Amino acid sequence: MIGNIGSARRFNYTAMGDTVNLASRLEGANKAFGTDVLAAQATRDAASDLSWLELDAIKVVGRGRPVGVFTLIEPADAPFAATYTQALEAFRTRQFERAANLLTPFAERKAASSLLWRATAYLADPPPADWVAVNSLSEK
Repeated sequence: MIGNIGSARRFNYTAMGDTVNLASRLEGANKAFGTDVLAAQATRDAASDLSWLELDAIKVVGRGRPVGVFTLIEPADAPFAATYTQALEAFRTRQFERAANLLTPFAERKAASSLLWRATAYLADPPPADWVAVNSLSEK
C-alpha cells in the first residue's frame, strides 16, 4: 500500500507492506555482506540484463521463509564472482574445506570473509544432518 496514511489532521505519504519490509531488511543486510546494493530474486529477475552475483540465502527478521540475495558486479569482479559462486555451491553441499580454500584469497572482502568464517566454523563443528544452508540474520 502506498499513499497518504493517517488522519485529516496528520498524515504522511508512505509505503507499507511485505515488499517494503523486505526492502528495508535487505538494505540493513548490506552490512553483513559489505555491499551497497542487495536485491531479492524478484528484482534480479526483473533486471536480468545486469550482472548479478548470488551471495546467499538469508532469513530476515519478520519473515519466515529464506530469501536469495544478490548484488551487482562489475566486469572487473568476474574472477571473484566465479570463485564465490563455486564456494557458495561447495558450502551448500557441505564441502566446507573446499569452500574455505576457494574463499581464502578473497578474505578481505566482507561477503567472502563471512562465508569463509561460517565454512571454517562448520569444519570444526559440522552442522546436523538436517542442516539447510540458510544464513539467519539477527539484526534488522
